[in-house]
Amino acid sequence: MLKQRLTSQEKLFCDNYLVTSDVRKASEAAGYASSNYTILPKFHVKEYIKEQRKQLNNAIGLDFWWKTKRLTTIIESVIGNGDDPNKVDLQYANIAINAIVELNKMQGHHAPDKSIVMNLEHDEQLKAINQMTLELVKKKEEEMRRTDERTNVND
Repeated sequence: MLKQRLTSQEKLFCDNYLVTSDVRKASEAAGYASSNYTILPKFHVKEYIKEQRKQLNNAIGLDFWWKTKRLTTIIESVIGNGDDPNKVDLQYANIAINAIVELNKMQGHHAPDKSIVMNLEHDEQLKAINQMTLELVKKKEEEMRRTDERTNVND
């Protein structure tokens, strides 16, 4: 739910933006200067647009699974079932590639990689810490071995 109400001009902008997906056209239709693009980044405007899109998609049945099924159908119509690569219609290959790209986006495969790879061999400080840790482990193992030998001698 929106916490901040839209002005009538903001609502007019949003409604036009939902139809055209063009900031310039929506701005002009709402009476904003065509160079004024500050309306779209406003949080309450974005939230209103997001809610309206969700309602529209639900009303006409355009949910995630419908989109996935439709894109998969497009891909299969161009490349077939993949059994024979010679049956790929190269004239429509770009359509299939675009559908695959869109599916990847929908499934989050274009999200940035959040893993960090560290190479301890190239960072001198980490290398030194690693060496000190190994030495401490060896020292502790040696102490434990000596303690075990003393215990065995005393028994």
